[in-house]
Order: sequence, then C-alpha cells, then structure tokens
Amino acid sequence: MMSSLFAARLSLYEGSFSLAERLAIAGAIFSFCATVACGPSRDTVLQNVAAQNDQLKQRASFDMQCPKESLEILPIKQVPTTFHSDILYTTTAGVKGCSKQATYLWDDNHGVWVLNADTQPTAKQ
Repeated sequence: MMSSLFAARLSLYEGSFSLAERLAIAGAIFSFCATVACGPSRDTVLQNVAAQNDQLKQRASFDMQCPKESLEILPIKQVPTTFHSDILYTTTAGVKGCSKQATYLWDDNHGVWVLNADTQPTAKQ
C-alpha cells in the first residue's frame, strides 16, 4: 500500500517541472543548506563581538558619567559563539572607570546591555 502511494505521488511530480525549474529549486536548496551549515564568516563574528563591546562601553559611559576611553571591561562570563566555538562573547561584564564600577548583563533577546546593579564606587587600594 505504501509503495503504491509513493509511486502515485512520484508520478504527480514527474514532468511537473521543467529542467530550468528543477535547477532553480536545486540551487535554492543548495544555497539554503550552505548558509545554514556554514554560518557567518569568522571576520563577521569578530566584528559583531567588537560591536557588542563598543555598545557596552557606550552604555557604561552614560551610566557612569565617564568617558569611554577611561573605561575598562572585565569579562565575568563568556560563552562560545554558535558557528566559531573558539571565539567567545561576553554575557556578563564588569566595567571600571572614573573611580566607579558596575556589572552588566547581555540581553540576547533585545541585543542590549542591561545594568545589573547600581554603579558603585571602586574600593580604595
């Protein structure tokens, strides 16, 4: 029963598509598979990580009222990127500068850094 159903279904598709249409469909399937399998290039991932860190400095600069150039990012938690597991991106970071420090969390759903706790003065050394 199953083989006859398959044969009937197959006969529906035979001759339904021209050679050009079949090649276009095969090309689309190949492009989709290549995109999913390969993912973004290494350079793209590194640029995204750098942009994420820059966004953190911009946010912390505003929250801490401190110039970006004076801030130091201290990764607290890092995870591997999806397609290049040797590249880490920060999900929790400490930021120090201008005698203050703060902790930020990366909100992956919204693509923004969120202040985890009020900005605190740094300890005197």
